[in-house]
Amino acid sequence: MQSVNLSFLQTSARFSSDTDATACYGLTNLQYDTRVKALSEGYFNIPRERTAEEVGIQLDVSDQAVIERI
Repeated sequence: MQSVNLSFLQTSARFSSDTDATACYGLTNLQYDTRVKALSEGYFNIPRERTAEEVGIQLDVSDQAVIERI
């Protein structure tokens, strides 16, 4: 199984708030939250454990919104 290096998303524990993390990465809060949720749900795993639609259900948004935010 091939893995994708997304360790930059896992460093958020080093920040005192999400605002610090989003400023560091140049992402909006929605983009950051979506990427973290997608990572935790297995969206970036190969093969994918979750689809954009399934991540979207967790975030109460469409699959298209998930894809645009990622």
